[in-house]
Amino acid sequence: EPMAHQVTMLDNAWGLKSAAWFAKMGTGKTFATIHLAFARWIAGEIDAVVIISPSTLRSVWRKEFEKYATGPYEFRSHEQRASWYPEYCREVSRDRLQVLAVSVEGLGISAGLYDSVCQFYAHGKRIFTVCDESSRIKNPDAKRTERTIALGAVSDYRLILNGTPIALGIQDLWSQYEFLDPNIIGMGDYWSFKTRYTVRGGYENKQIIGYQNVDELMNMV
Repeated sequence: EPMAHQVTMLDNAWGLKSAAWFAKMGTGKTFATIHLAFARWIAGEIDAVVIISPSTLRSVWRKEFEKYATGPYEFRSHEQRASWYPEYCREVSRDRLQVLAVSVEGLGISAGLYDSVCQFYAHGKRIFTVCDESSRIKNPDAKRTERTIALGAVSDYRLILNGTPIALGIQDLWSQYEFLDPNIIGMGDYWSFKTRYTVRGGYENKQIIGYQNVDELMNMV
């Protein structure tokens, strides 16, 4: 059974297309995510879950599903040229929840891998996309960020998980929330975000030396 704080997490996320769980390590974000995924699957709202995470955490997700799944499922770690992958992409089944674990590093390195992940989204599945350790997509200029945001845009539900969503400063939030829903912050590009919420100086006025309108931003998120 979920603990009290996990019930709060689940209740707050239920009914939302996008949610962010910023909670310390050990608070059961993975456990709660699995419960949320199966609740949505049982309710007939999704067919599949895509978990975008650091490569080393994919095996952790597999073990957590083995322990906490509340229904039938099939867990696969993405392999671009695996013989099972084309059929797994085409399949849309109500017999079990499909779970595909994708390396966020791989999304950044390989256009071919990204294209093959896109195929999973191209067959009419209703997909719940989870970005674990979402600070890995905090750099708006990184390919992994651009591609993760693109996958989020064609997902039915989105969730980000992180214990430390802000490492350097509030500039780390833009791309994480862009993945969730561009309308939350309401800035169409990172330049507009920086202009509104950061103070710049230093060499050629390119360094972030302070912040402004922070209360406004926090109220929105």
